[in-house]
Amino acid sequence: MVESCCSNVRFGCSFVAARVRAKPKFSSVGLDRPTEGFLHFSVELSPMASPSFGASASAGRGAASSVAAAELARLVERSVRESRALDTEALDVVAGEKVWTITCHVHVVDHGGNLVDAASLAAIAALMHYRRPEVAVEKGTEHNGGVTVYSVDERAAVPLSLHHIPISISFCFLQPAAKMQGSNRSDDDVDMDGKHIIFMDPTDREERNTDARISFTLTRSVSFAPCTKSAGLPFLRLSC
Repeated sequence: MVESCCSNVRFGCSFVAARVRAKPKFSSVGLDRPTEGFLHFSVELSPMASPSFGASASAGRGAASSVAAAELARLVERSVRESRALDTEALDVVAGEKVWTITCHVHVVDHGGNLVDAASLAAIAALMHYRRPEVAVEKGTEHNGGVTVYSVDERAAVPLSLHHIPISISFCFLQPAAKMQGSNRSDDDVDMDGKHIIFMDPTDREERNTDARISFTLTRSVSFAPCTKSAGLPFLRLSC
């Protein structure tokens, strides 16, 4: 692995660290996109981040944490990839043969809520600060592996090509108690007009009691890119 770059993000009570690395040995190019590099994301949810992660592991439900980590990695990847923040064609070295493989690993140090926004921000910050080594292809040897990877002492490292900075914003919804059968919620939890209660940047306790969650990714042009919804309420009922 080439020397990595780290970023730390404290988002409320949550603390997330992200690290970006690149492989010096170039990967085989995919047949569907021969001129684009690879971008991979992974997430680690350690028991140190939240007692719930440790409880799942001790109870033999480690798979639950793995599913949650995979889901969080998928959401982070969507916020970066589908918003076209990173120019993957700039990772091409030899057209149709050699490309860079960029890996972003997100480690949740402290889970205080809203991990989607915190992890997305940590990942894009690490991608912004990462510098990959300069490479050179010897003339006439493109098809014979004639690629030279220079160290940072020989040539200045090259930043990744980012078009914009995607920002993830998440909202949670609470269903009015009047519409819930057998609900124990007090009248203070219900909006005056009987509509859903909407709030953003939820804590971990609020996330456990929410009825639905939706995350938007915004770019510099204030356009919406990926939109992800989780939990039970249908879109038609999420009226403001």
